[in-house]
Amino acid sequence: MSREDSHEEAFGGTRRDMQRAIRRFGVLETVVLGLAMILAMVGGAVLAGLLSRAGLPFRTTWVVCSVLLFAVPAVLQLRMAGEGTSTGSTSIKPSEHDDGR
Repeated sequence: MSREDSHEEAFGGTRRDMQRAIRRFGVLETVVLGLAMILAMVGGAVLAGLLSRAGLPFRTTWVVCSVLLFAVPAVLQLRMAGEGTSTGSTSIKPSEHDDGR
């Protein structure tokens, strides 16, 4: 048995677990995105209902408010993630004494 074969056997289960975790994270991300869209639509409807009493058309106001409630936080989050200032991001740096083991 070569060293490469033993390496593949040792980490094959870990690789499968990581692939499964990545798939589950993708599903979770899709669910969260869907819930955010639904929440933006409901929030847009509430705002449109309030603003329609001031004489604005309900449907147009609903569309604009929903897009704003969904797009503005998304753009802000993408901008923060691009700058590396997202509160949820952490960077793990290898130690200076890491010899690869």
